[in-house]
Amino acid sequence: TADADAFASRLEALAATLPKPSVLPLARSGDEDGTAAAKAFEEVVSIEKHTTWYSSGKRHLHQPQLEALAGLVIAPMVRARGENEPRVLLELGAGRALLGRVVANLTGATLVAVDRRRAGEVSSRPHHDSHEADEEDGEEVLEVKNHSSPDTEMDNKTRRVVADLTKSLFSDLLPDARVKTQTETHGAVVVAKHLCAGATDAALRLCLTGGTCVRAVALAPCCHPQIKWDEYSGKEWLMGRWGGFGETEFTKMLALVAYSKERAGTSALTLERYHSPTLGVLANIPGGAARLRRLGRKARVVVETGRAFALRNGGFEDAKVCRYVDAGVSPDNLVVIAGTAADIKNVCGNDQARAARKILPFGVPIRGVVAHVNAAGGAANGSLSKRLAEYLLEHRGRCFRNHDADAYVSSVTPTVAQRPHGEATQREKKQKNAKRPLRAARKARARGHNQCRH
Repeated sequence: TADADAFASRLEALAATLPKPSVLPLARSGDEDGTAAAKAFEEVVSIEKHTTWYSSGKRHLHQPQLEALAGLVIAPMVRARGENEPRVLLELGAGRALLGRVVANLTGATLVAVDRRRAGEVSSRPHHDSHEADEEDGEEVLEVKNHSSPDTEMDNKTRRVVADLTKSLFSDLLPDARVKTQTETHGAVVVAKHLCAGATDAALRLCLTGGTCVRAVALAPCCHPQIKWDEYSGKEWLMGRWGGFGETEFTKMLALVAYSKERAGTSALTLERYHSPTLGVLANIPGGAARLRRLGRKARVVVETGRAFALRNGGFEDAKVCRYVDAGVSPDNLVVIAGTAADIKNVCGNDQARAARKILPFGVPIRGVVAHVNAAGGAANGSLSKRLAEYLLEHRGRCFRNHDADAYVSSVTPTVAQRPHGEATQREKKQKNAKRPLRAARKARARGHNQCRH
């Protein structure tokens, strides 16, 4: 236990020296009501032939993430040269390239959608993270050979390239002479949302092979517990900041990250059942569940800071870790961005702009309506709070499609206000209370038996 507490204290000390992830604004210049990305999203999905999370009860989870990444992070990078000279956009682990197509709709950029699957192929591996399970996210795809040809075009400004990131260079992802010329002239922005585990590190290394053609990067990772020490790109930085750090310590850190990803209010019984085997003696450190959750969030910042260092060390002028949505929307809410100092300032803003943002610490606007609803009563379509968020997002989408400007809400921010992490649920409390009379009766019988013996 002493060793576990020493590890936790060392992690806390390291995290205290790191800058806190930047909180992004709710809207950009020229998008005063913050709905540009939402409108672009509705335009893209309205012509979709296939359905995915936006028609299966998962809007509340994925749509806020997509809107924030597209509108607040990626679009400013793509438009860095001006409205009429967008950079080429490459989305890695793209799936159906929904994120990339929304950004392309916003900016007019040429999109190259890169995936290990051919269009229409189904994943052969399950997603590692149940919080984010979705066919649109992640790098869980079939193994195929590099392939790009005219028949892989998704539309006149979009190309699909089938490639394995671990076996490719950046130049392998440029499908034709026109895209190559655009990339050499205007530069490229490389993005990925929820590439599983070490695939984010493979994407990072691939970006570094692009030289000056890759002007900016935005990587929003997930599935941290499955990252292998040998493939992690931030090893050099982490070992330099933490003497004696190695694979054993990295495994402990990832176990803490997994713990912190549990939904707020997860019961102590569930936490113990699923995380005690991987946490080991860390499960019993002073501070209990609340400290473990904080440690997990700090460990996540440390992991992403190592990746940001790898990008800076690889030639990018600046790199930062940003929080693009509230943790109540998704525990995987950090994005690693890199580019010129101007690119980073364009995304994060300056100190004065950050001070002027009209948002509360947990990511909701100062002005608006708060609906406090019971999160219990989960059913096939989720809890009441999730269904309400789902309804509001669907209603807003219908208003956009019908051009009903007076009837929509500008933003919907699902967040969480539940019992402390690790506290017993009402069911567990009732079960515990029901067992008390039985324990008292057994003690009484034991006392009577001992008196009879004497």
